[in-house]
Amino acid sequence: MSGLTLNSICKSYGTTEVLKNISLEIEDGEFVVFVGPSGCGKSTLLKLIAGLEDISDGTLHIGGRDVTGLEPVERGIAMVFQSYALYPHLSVYENIAFPLRLQKKSKEEIEKAVANAARILDLGKRLQYKPGTLSGGQRQRVAIGRAIVRNPEVFLLDEPLSNLDASLRGQMRVELSELHKDLKTTMIYVTHDQVEAMTMADRIVVLRDGVVEQFGSPMDLYHYPNSKFVAGFIGQPGMNFIPVDVTAVGKHIAIETASGTQSIIPVRPEGVNINDKLELGVRPEFFELCEPGNGLEADVRLVERLGGNSLIHANLKDGTRVIASFDGLRDLPDTGCIWLKYDVAHAHLFTKSGKALCKIS
Repeated sequence: MSGLTLNSICKSYGTTEVLKNISLEIEDGEFVVFVGPSGCGKSTLLKLIAGLEDISDGTLHIGGRDVTGLEPVERGIAMVFQSYALYPHLSVYENIAFPLRLQKKSKEEIEKAVANAARILDLGKRLQYKPGTLSGGQRQRVAIGRAIVRNPEVFLLDEPLSNLDASLRGQMRVELSELHKDLKTTMIYVTHDQVEAMTMADRIVVLRDGVVEQFGSPMDLYHYPNSKFVAGFIGQPGMNFIPVDVTAVGKHIAIETASGTQSIIPVRPEGVNINDKLELGVRPEFFELCEPGNGLEADVRLVERLGGNSLIHANLKDGTRVIASFDGLRDLPDTGCIWLKYDVAHAHLFTKSGKALCKIS
């Protein structure tokens, strides 16, 4: 097992800078997820770690070894791609064994390694099957098995679940998390799906336009985002943002919404002045219905009843759209006017530039 150190990694294609000064310390045995919107640079960063692309500037260490200029086969990594990339004419056994045959391993070593991978991935009864007879989840497990037998220092997984349907993705998330606990090997996983990131990662790297917006545990990013971008990207549904004016600055910040609702938000007021315009951030679960006149007036647009919870989509009087989450058993109005209050202890404030003001515990 090995950790990774990325020192000021940059990647350019001609004059286009794709990755800008990426520095990360990934611990031995961690499950780290790179997440972000399309074009943020997450897959490119994974390819640089794998050695499939050359680093323009900076250095990469795996297990304390400088691997910046090494070929992929010399880096001690194994990669699982979005496409299964299985050989359709070979059996499951032969697909898993293929990298070991390239390494000219003995028959006994191959049999032992394939049997171990099949046991871990529950493929023992399907070793003689061809990939075409397997489900999508089973084929992805074969691709993972082919990586396991190489006994790599680091697993790299590039959106491996994106081709699966929703229910199978949920099942495979659990299986991959259990696999990581069994193998205790460093894993780096790329996805655009923040649900995968939240449920699987020890720590998450949020990327945007080639830079790291934030690197931390899922719950740190959820409760303490350092930017509006992270706050809106992490969480399903994302955080609500409501324009507010600053009415007083002291130990905390007093704010007022366009409809006149006032509250005091426990954040540090560094750099904030009276009459500044900020954005109030409230996650859907921290809204509650209240009596008229005691909160934000909103017009219900839609109610999504999802079973365990229900989501009210509504417009505030200034046109701001918000989503509020409630217990699925609760009786909620499908139309009309409602009043929403929010928990100030879990509220956030963001500057015009999108920077989060530091919360006071």
